[in-house]
Amino acid sequence: MVFAHLGWVAEVCIVTTCAGKVYKGKLSDGQAVAVKHIVSDGHVETFVREVTSLSHVKHPNLVALTGCCKHEDEYFLVYELCENGNLSEWLYSKSKERTLSWLQRIEIAIDCARGLWFLHTYPGGCIVHRDIKPTNILLDSNFQAKLSDFGLSKVMNLGQSFVSSEVRGTFGYVDPEYQRNHHVNAKGDVYSFGIVLMQILSGQKVINMNHNTHMQLNKKVQQKKSAIHLMPIWISSIHKCK
Repeated sequence: MVFAHLGWVAEVCIVTTCAGKVYKGKLSDGQAVAVKHIVSDGHVETFVREVTSLSHVKHPNLVALTGCCKHEDEYFLVYELCENGNLSEWLYSKSKERTLSWLQRIEIAIDCARGLWFLHTYPGGCIVHRDIKPTNILLDSNFQAKLSDFGLSKVMNLGQSFVSSEVRGTFGYVDPEYQRNHHVNAKGDVYSFGIVLMQILSGQKVINMNHNTHMQLNKKVQQKKSAIHLMPIWISSIHKCK
């Protein structure tokens, strides 16, 4: 396989995305890493965006890009390995061993807020993630949260908006205002993060497919106003830890 020529060995496929597969691997020096394998089939833009967004950006709450390379029509992104997988696996696991305490949930929320704050205020240009959701929040061995997957990200001047020809993101997390006017800015990430906060708080999926009438989580919360009263507690904690 081409992996051997690149100096690392693929151990197991962690996840499959629309842009390619992510493998748990090991470098020649024994370091464990996660490697995203992108085949040049309309997804080269993903490779370029991730390298552009992460190659010069370092923060404890962003997954670290440690290397990248191209081999013929294949592209590889090498990341630090987050041993505890993604947040979604912990929020919706049926295993009693995969349960997050309230303290862990608050710390994860604060970690995500720190990562977003850093991206949106980065001196080299505001980095808008555009796909904040639990599967793109990784947890390391100490349950420190790290934002990942910058395949849809956009770098722009601070305070600037960009008009997109099409709406990008994941259904249920996309800002309704962005859906209407196609203006890409940091506000869209803040909206998506708010949805993630409600998921952390409630343990419910963004769209509940078990009900006769499918309902998005944000609309369900609007019907149950009592849940909103808890949100200031989370927001206050986040602001204090910026």
